[in-house]
Amino acid sequence: MSPFLYFYPKEKTNLSVTPIFEIIYGDPEIPEKSWKFLAYPEGRLEINGETKIIRSRLYYEYNPAKFSLTEPKEGFVIVGENWKEFIKYLAFRLGLKENEIFDLTADFGNTLKGLRPSRYLKISLADQKEIERNLPLKINPKPESFTRIHFLVSSLDDFVVLPEPEIKPIIRNGFTALEIGVIPKP
Repeated sequence: MSPFLYFYPKEKTNLSVTPIFEIIYGDPEIPEKSWKFLAYPEGRLEINGETKIIRSRLYYEYNPAKFSLTEPKEGFVIVGENWKEFIKYLAFRLGLKENEIFDLTADFGNTLKGLRPSRYLKISLADQKEIERNLPLKINPKPESFTRIHFLVSSLDDFVVLPEPEIKPIIRNGFTALEIGVIPKP
C-alpha cells in the first residue's frame, strides 16, 4: 500500500512526521522512525541528512496484512478502460494540485496492474476515522487542516449501481497536510 504525504505550511517550517505503525518502505528513508524536514509554502520539502534531499512529497508503504479498511456501500462503478479520465474528474472535484494528480494517476495505474482484468472498476473512498485508527501519524507542528484520501479499488465483472459518496473539495486553510493513496481490494 502506498500513500503520498504533501505539506503546505503558511511559511517555511521545520516539521517532523512519525508513523505510529509499521512502515515497510519509506521514500526518503525514515531515520529513527521519523522524517524531519523543512517544508516550504509551495510544497517543496528539504530533507537534511548526509546529503540534502529535495522532494515534493513523502511516500511510504505499509503491510496490508496488518489491517484492512471496510469497503463502503457508496462508490463509483466505471468502465475500467476509462479510469484515467475518471480519476482526473475526481481530482478536479477534490481540488487536487497538478503534482498531486500526477502522483495519484501513477499510483492508480500501478495498483491496477495487481488487480485481475475486468470490464468494470469499483472505486470507493475509505472512511477517514478508520484511516486514522489504522494508520496514525504524528505531525509536529500539527497542521490546521489534514485530509487523508484513500481510494479503494476493485475489479467487477458486472455493472452495479451504487449510491455516490459526497465529494467535498479539500480545505486548504492555513498549514495544510494531505495524504493520498490507492488500495486494491481483491
